[in-house]
Amino acid sequence: MTTTRKRKGQRPDGYIQVSATVGRDKSGKAIRKYFFGRTRTEAEAKRDKFVSEQNSGLRIDAKTLKLRDWIEIWKTTYKVKTDDYAPYINRINKDLGDHLIGDIFELHLHDTLHTAYYRKSTSAAVKYRMIIKQIFSRAKSNRLILSDPSENLALPKETTAGSHRALERWEADLILNNWKEYRAGKWAMIMLLCGLRRGEMVALDWEDVDLENRTLAVVSSAQLHGKDVIIKTGAKTLAGRRTLPICDPLHAMLSETPEADRTGPVCRKADGSRITLSAVLRGWATYCRVLTRIANGEKPLQQGRRADREKDAQKKEENPKEEKKPKVVFDCTPHDLRHTYATALYDAGVDIKSAQYYLGHANVTMTINLYTHLSAERENQARSALTDYLDKWLDRK
Repeated sequence: MTTTRKRKGQRPDGYIQVSATVGRDKSGKAIRKYFFGRTRTEAEAKRDKFVSEQNSGLRIDAKTLKLRDWIEIWKTTYKVKTDDYAPYINRINKDLGDHLIGDIFELHLHDTLHTAYYRKSTSAAVKYRMIIKQIFSRAKSNRLILSDPSENLALPKETTAGSHRALERWEADLILNNWKEYRAGKWAMIMLLCGLRRGEMVALDWEDVDLENRTLAVVSSAQLHGKDVIIKTGAKTLAGRRTLPICDPLHAMLSETPEADRTGPVCRKADGSRITLSAVLRGWATYCRVLTRIANGEKPLQQGRRADREKDAQKKEENPKEEKKPKVVFDCTPHDLRHTYATALYDAGVDIKSAQYYLGHANVTMTINLYTHLSAERENQARSALTDYLDKWLDRK
């Protein structure tokens, strides 16, 4: 009969057991934590890692705490403004919430930031990064992590300051001439011709529109609270309250709404209810595709109908070789419409103080920076135009 010699610390199941002292009870008896491994080397490695973390000050519960659980603690402990931060917290919970907080590295944060805000709003990307940094800096100060993975987190290059642009003339004409092709066309007209922010457009009610005197009052703004949209009176800032002139194209569009329907929100869903902030982004993406089709001489999909989409997809499957990339792509963000309005103010010679009022900037410095940026753009355009002209003129000599 063959017998196997039992190794020191070996359990009946064959695993090796080692321990470490983590403290003492009231009687002075040692409190021990046990570690197991298939070999003594494996068990001791687990013990040594634990001891090293304890010596560095890491809390014991850090190894079992998920990010979403820490975020709840962070929100409660530091009285976080959940109304303002909700969409960003929802995003990071969706991407990383089930990860243990100690298993999250800079690469994970880079992926969620760049995936969520690639070619999107600069201010949103900055705020998302700020929230990420707050979450992890507090985690480090509470000894949940040894190092802060967000410390060197950089913004996507496509969302650095000054990334917003004004629409080119052909892009603006596409909106002006085709706003009826999809419900987002109405939103685009309001943001393009009044310079409203997305939240201000969502909160706009018919009682704020005076077609007789051709004015539009910005008095409130929409904010996301979980999945619900709440309307806050007072616009984004106190400076956000303003009265704007309504130009002829916008007046003509708004006048097409029957008087009986001029109650409640100006921009609404098919059922008449107020649109949501997330619906604006989804609708905008569809509208960009619609305008791309029109710009390339194709028939636009009718109001995003499923039958049209399925028919289009079936056509591509039957004739895969016939599928061609569009020659012209309409690609801009809702905030680019506001930037276009600001550019129009600059080109029209509107003074900085008036521009601050029309744009609803809380600080005139924001308007000065914007005008300075636009001035540099115009100088570059003028320099390029002059160079091109001189090159052609010299070629004729």
